[in-house]
Amino acid sequence: MLLFDEPTSGLDPRAAATVADRIREAAVRHGKAVVVVTHDYANLERIGDRIVEIVPERRALVDRTGERPSLAAPPAPPSSADEGDRDRASPAPAEATATTLPGRAAGAALAFLEATGRWAGRLVASLGAFAGFAGWRSPAWGLRYLRHYAWLSSSLGALFYVAAAGAILGFVSTFFTLRHLPFREYTEPLVLSDLLAGIGFSHFRILIPIIATLLIAARTGAAVSADVAARSHSSQLDAMRSLGARPWAYLLTGVVWGTFLVTPLLIGVAVLAAKGASVVVFAASYPEESLWSFDRSFHLLLREPGRLLWAGTGWVMAKCWTCTVGTGIIAYQVGATPKESVRDVHRAVTTSIIAATLWVLVVHFVFAFREF
Repeated sequence: MLLFDEPTSGLDPRAAATVADRIREAAVRHGKAVVVVTHDYANLERIGDRIVEIVPERRALVDRTGERPSLAAPPAPPSSADEGDRDRASPAPAEATATTLPGRAAGAALAFLEATGRWAGRLVASLGAFAGFAGWRSPAWGLRYLRHYAWLSSSLGALFYVAAAGAILGFVSTFFTLRHLPFREYTEPLVLSDLLAGIGFSHFRILIPIIATLLIAARTGAAVSADVAARSHSSQLDAMRSLGARPWAYLLTGVVWGTFLVTPLLIGVAVLAAKGASVVVFAASYPEESLWSFDRSFHLLLREPGRLLWAGTGWVMAKCWTCTVGTGIIAYQVGATPKESVRDVHRAVTTSIIAATLWVLVVHFVFAFREF
């Protein structure tokens, strides 16, 4: 007798079907009885001569043999040649009439609204992941996923990524603002301090948050979506469910809290890099001026007496957290949908990047009317 315990766990559908066929071939070839314990009914019940379901609530065994599908192998996907023949053999569709076009447009609009509402509901429900700790059956594994996604969002590559963006932004904005002053020899002594104050304000309150969150949306959105989509494609999410672990409680909670915790670090690195580049440009352009005068002017609109944090820090972090946590939720939800092939994984990554960047732009657009 051959015993198998979850032989298809963690496999994609095609590999699982192949394993199922191999099990049946081994049983027939060697004349052995085979017992398979599995939660993967879709791929294994078709090869069984007898199907018995264990019902824990009733402590009973239920014979499902009569409900099993045909023992035939699953149909192979059509080849490109077959598809071409089918396309050539199928008649050309009739021209759309004036009565069918409005119906099609209405159907497409209704389908779009239904899909939009469904995804909006999923995104709102995902906010419950902030309290997902309550769903951890194993705190050690929950913390492990949290650490994994926090590192995925703030690795050395991510820090260098946002630092490079901040440095480039600081250099370009400071250099060209000081270089292209109108009537420079007359206006520079009068407006230099105000220019530096405006540069510092725009860096911290506007430019750095937009650039940094867009880069986080692209990088973290792609990384998280690829990670979750790969787990979905390899049936790891199904394996977690079979063990009684809810994927959203471990993965989505890790994504949400991981991005939430590392966002201040990423934004801070970008702000410091932009300020450092501005200091270098100022020192090279005005060697006779002291760095103390730059520091006083640059932070004129940011520092407030008696306060440790700069003015507007609450607004900056509110919109940045909204962007980054939303990016993590979008990436998880897109990646967690069923994946049948590697192409589906690639499509999920692309969709996550586009959706996350659009989300970031909308968030900054909305906050701009409330913040200023």
